Amino acid sequence: MAFGKIVTGQALIKVQLSHGLSGTFLVDTASTTSYISVSLAHKLGLVTKPAVSNGSPFILDGKQATMTSAPVFKIGGLSIPGQPLIVANDQFLAFPSADAFDGIIGINILRSMAFQWDFKHQLLTIYHPGRLSSSSLQQIGFVSPSTLAITEDARNHSFWYASIRMTNGFVIAEQPLYIDTGANSTTIPYPMAQHLGLKPYSQHSLVTLYGSETQKVANVEAIQLGSLMLSDTPVLIRAASAKNQTGLLGLNILSHFRVLMDFPAKKMYLQPNTTAAVPAITIGPTPTAPAPPAK
Repeated sequence: MAFGKIVTGQALIKVQLSHGLSGTFLVDTASTTSYISVSLAHKLGLVTKPAVSNGSPFILDGKQATMTSAPVFKIGGLSIPGQPLIVANDQFLAFPSADAFDGIIGINILRSMAFQWDFKHQLLTIYHPGRLSSSSLQQIGFVSPSTLAITEDARNHSFWYASIRMTNGFVIAEQPLYIDTGANSTTIPYPMAQHLGLKPYSQHSLVTLYGSETQKVANVEAIQLGSLMLSDTPVLIRAASAKNQTGLLGLNILSHFRVLMDFPAKKMYLQPNTTAAVPAITIGPTPTAPAPPAK
């Protein structure tokens, strides 16, 4: 079990590295891989090599990136050394809407974990391995949670999504949105906004790790996540001309709840924020099944 702090709407956690150094990493479920800044990799004396993904060059800023791994990589008491890290320019990890951080923990690491977001108390708790039992969920305060299935994208196993229902007037739309804990806002595709008849009232210049995009802002009358409901919630709408019409479920919606994402179990649990912090428990390893008797 390891702990981090949710800072100004972002999940930033301290990672202990070698030579007594540490770094601040963003937990981003929509990042296909994990990153470390050039400056921190240099301080650690990490050896780099050309980065590849599925046998092909990994392209960053129009050229093949470099990759490395850290022999020491600890989050609280959880040690996960040897994970591949893409080395990124410091500017890539710094943009106006974010606090400074030294790297990103992406889905290549997170997919083996479960983690709880307590937005009320700005705490992030990571459990490894995941696949929490019902008794473990109850001990950490998820007694009768709203449960959503989270699904791995069949085309790109680095992305996970949950199906969200939105209602505007008498019109209902249900669509899978990628879970993006690196995004402060929720974005829906233009066709979905058109179907719901949303009326934008302003524009928003969204700055991300990959560039900027101007999107329109509109309110949705009701957003349903399992058995839980939000009213009059602002969302961003992708431009009709945008090549990428993927929707993103961001922290402006998730932060209304206490959330536990269990990737190995392919489930997301939500409960309304509580006024008191719920004590965490240590999740031990899954017991190994006994070997079958010899014939």
